Amino acid sequence: MAQKTRRPRKNRRENQSTSEDILDGLVRVIEWSDSHTLAFVRCNSPIQREEMAQKLKARLKDKRLLEVTLDRPIVSLLDQITSRWDAATPPDAVCVYGLEASIGEEREYSPVLGRLNHDRDLIRRAVPVPMLLWLPDFALDYVARGAPDFWAWRSGVYEFATDTVLWEHEAVAALSTGSSAIFSLPLEDKLKEIARLEALLAAARALPRQGGREQEIIANSLQQLATLHYSLGDYEAARQELEESFKIYRQTGDPLGQANALGNIGLTYVDQGRLEEALEHCQKALEIFKGIGDPMGQASTLNNIGLVYRDQGKLEEAMESHQAALEIHRQVGNPLGQASALGNMGVVYRNQRRLEEALASHQKALEIHTQIGNTLGQANALGNLGVVYRNQGRLKEALESYQAALEIFKGIGNPLGQASTLVNMGVIYHQQGKREEALEHCLAALEIHTQVGNPLGQASALNNISLVYCDQGKLEQALESYLAALEIFRRLESPQVRIVEQALERLRERMGEEAFGVPEGTGEGEISER
Repeated sequence: MAQKTRRPRKNRRENQSTSEDILDGLVRVIEWSDSHTLAFVRCNSPIQREEMAQKLKARLKDKRLLEVTLDRPIVSLLDQITSRWDAATPPDAVCVYGLEASIGEEREYSPVLGRLNHDRDLIRRAVPVPMLLWLPDFALDYVARGAPDFWAWRSGVYEFATDTVLWEHEAVAALSTGSSAIFSLPLEDKLKEIARLEALLAAARALPRQGGREQEIIANSLQQLATLHYSLGDYEAARQELEESFKIYRQTGDPLGQANALGNIGLTYVDQGRLEEALEHCQKALEIFKGIGDPMGQASTLNNIGLVYRDQGKLEEAMESHQAALEIHRQVGNPLGQASALGNMGVVYRNQRRLEEALASHQKALEIHTQIGNTLGQANALGNLGVVYRNQGRLKEALESYQAALEIFKGIGNPLGQASTLVNMGVIYHQQGKREEALEHCLAALEIHTQVGNPLGQASALNNISLVYCDQGKLEQALESYLAALEIFRRLESPQVRIVEQALERLRERMGEEAFGVPEGTGEGEISER
């Protein structure tokens, strides 16, 4: 990841020593300006921001303030202001809160910032009064980079020092959402949580002191942020955040934190196809969990080691790991862990062609997930049942299971689950001879995998798109898709390389022939549970 470029630090008025001094400065901006003046107000705590905004209004009782609070992501700040502007009684100043929610994962490339830069002249004419944009530190950096011309018009940046007590209170509240709940959050809520955590981490850098408690919260916040990025398929960002948290846990002597970070780093490597690195990190995590006597940590890590072995084609070792995890989860009475282990055992059974055992495992997993209200687990189990039904030739039941899974994935904002399910539905449509439906679903999956940066998913979708193109007689497009898939599989050192190479050999032999054979699909896949 490129080194972060900080916003310019010149000509700023943030050096006032107290909040009262900063409030005095903001009052002067409003009282002394009779035209458009742009000022930024840095405040990392929403509670503190509300408190300071109320104090500012109390000092400006004779002024009309237009307050624009943005609760949802927007594209045009100009539209938001003009829609609230009363020409009959125009305000003396405008305060904007919550723009950070519109920045999202695209950061300085977010549409709202591009539009802000484009509309700068229009904003100046439409808002002929002082305008104060209240933002956390990280958002100010993105505005400086994403809307540089707009940023250049600032009269100053007024910074409220971060209140340590408020910061800790808000950080603890942000960390109250468990990992399983994060995966079930709608997409919009995930983006809000990412913005919230980035603001808290930016605030942490401005704390006057970072003791052990503050370091612990920072590391836990990085873990939470990594989980959010992982749920969106941004494995690279997740791994970097996990590595940063691991360093903090090691510095503070927290073995449990170190083990959790190592295991989660291993998972990011699994999904990137870097299996040796994944196994190395998971085994290190397992040793730590054993050393501190943490059975839940051991079970979770054994489950993940099983995923690595399965992806390496070592099915017996994979089954042993999942069964060991299941036994521990039963001993400690953890139904979610049992369901996850059963689901992963079902995947291994299916790869061993033991379809009845696979079906029973996935049905039991679905039953447990439903009982405990785990929607993500229900979707995973339904998707895995669809794979088994398809292998049994029960295509109608497979399609019904996939459709039910897809609806859940859409509802909880899980793009990777949607993409995997779309590919599997495409496989069914292809088998049924419904080529257009098959192509439509696989192309939709490819788009999602590309958006979230999931190369293994991209390759799987490209491989299935090639099959459909072959079936349609579009051999040039098929060749192009196969080559793109092959490039990714080679980069990931995937066992699928040889299968795609064989498909390419057959395709090349038939490029000039009217009738040709279609290679067997390789993109169908189950959804593993971590």
